[in-house]
Amino acid sequence: MTIAGDVSWSTVGWTIGLFVALPALPLLKPNLGLSHIPTAGCGSQSWFASWKGAIRFITDGKGMLTEGYREFPGRAFKIPTLTGWMVVLTTEGHLEDIRRAREQLSFAAGVSEQLHLRYTISPLASKAGAGAEITRSPLTRHISAAYPEIHDELITTFNQYAPSPDSQVEEWEPITLVNFCLNLSARGSHRMLIGLPICRDPEYLELNISFTDTVFSLIAAMTAIPGFLRPYAAQWMNVKSQIEKMKKIIGDRFLDPLAKKRDGSLEEDMTKDLPNWLVAYAQDDTELQLDALMVRYLLLNLGSIHSLATVMANAILDMAAHPEYLPALREEVEDILGKDGWTKHNIARLAKMDSFLMESMRMSASYFQLLRKVMTDFTFSDGTTVPQGNIICFSAVSVHENNEVYPNADTFDGLRFYQEDGTTKPSITTLGYHWLVFGYGSHACPGRFLAMTLIKTALAHFITEFDFKFPEGTSRPASTMVVGTPSPSRTAQILWKRRVKGNGV
Repeated sequence: MTIAGDVSWSTVGWTIGLFVALPALPLLKPNLGLSHIPTAGCGSQSWFASWKGAIRFITDGKGMLTEGYREFPGRAFKIPTLTGWMVVLTTEGHLEDIRRAREQLSFAAGVSEQLHLRYTISPLASKAGAGAEITRSPLTRHISAAYPEIHDELITTFNQYAPSPDSQVEEWEPITLVNFCLNLSARGSHRMLIGLPICRDPEYLELNISFTDTVFSLIAAMTAIPGFLRPYAAQWMNVKSQIEKMKKIIGDRFLDPLAKKRDGSLEEDMTKDLPNWLVAYAQDDTELQLDALMVRYLLLNLGSIHSLATVMANAILDMAAHPEYLPALREEVEDILGKDGWTKHNIARLAKMDSFLMESMRMSASYFQLLRKVMTDFTFSDGTTVPQGNIICFSAVSVHENNEVYPNADTFDGLRFYQEDGTTKPSITTLGYHWLVFGYGSHACPGRFLAMTLIKTALAHFITEFDFKFPEGTSRPASTMVVGTPSPSRTAQILWKRRVKGNGV
């Protein structure tokens, strides 16, 4: 795979290694008035210590957060990263301060700066809007109506990867889990977003899946490159070739014709799809230009397929590691879906599935939440002032792995959240201090309702139709740590086969 035609991934890796090794890299972005905030993860603010801490952050961001909240309980602290110092907040009061701050603490500016979107995707990316509004409004309202198609696409994908339902073969077969889950999430979500036959087009699927891989590799490279060189590096490290390919598949066929005939109304046909919604929610003629529409389309997809696949793969790995929960999970699926049918409403009733999935996410979700850029000097309710220009985040580790919040937090308990009345507490899509998987406040993940519906449908079918286990002599593979976020190994395999006794669901 190449970037911009001629640049290989080995070149990107070489670039990262080169600039990480250069003495220029540890010259972090200036300490913007943060001397009053304690330092964690590197011992001191000295040049050499902060450089070592920034390198450590790549693979042990969690360890740095854990050290910080244990050493400075109830206080803000700062850690060094490759892009500069990051102020970490840890208390419920801090969380409410961030929620109330609105644009004083900017989500868009924080994400754009940390992901270098103007260089890795397009200068238009930092200005692209309407994505969250589309996800919260027409997309979420459309899930119930689209559910039969989502379900159908997931079953079709399973059948293409698994032995035929009519097969009598009972041997265990290996499958590379993350790749399988990427295809499940891509096809399931895009059956709703774009529909048949495009959602099954191999080139379209490959572009959507590889786009995120490409962008995040470029982000890593841009992070390692000194700021003054990034505009030059962006000339040959970019996703222009992938955007052009996507234009031919989706832009010329859907987005451009829709944009040219839009009458200016924001009323969208709820039976339609993402291209229609993108055009309907464009704010002006500039946002109706094909390049702008393509950037917004790709940004909506950026990370979503991989996020779904990551949660799904982690849940399956946890089920294989804790098979004692499978009888109860299967019984619940059979009692609810087997009797009342596969609908979005009935999927939401799978409380034991919710609990298991929540425990899996609690132990494997991103450790860094609520990334923001400080747009004007901001004073938190505890008196901590963070000057303009700094980056802040909230430490999910201080909640999700805190024994005072979750007793025996280091122990996996698949029914931790399950209540005897057949519900979970909190619910899987809720927002609050004790459950930060989807963020908090106005910028919380708007796609969480579609994500949980799709993931639970896939898992319900998987556990009732298949037996699965780790290969002989192996156990749950360790996650790969990438800038504070654990990801399941891309090479992890499980063995599976169709269950001997059918169960009718």
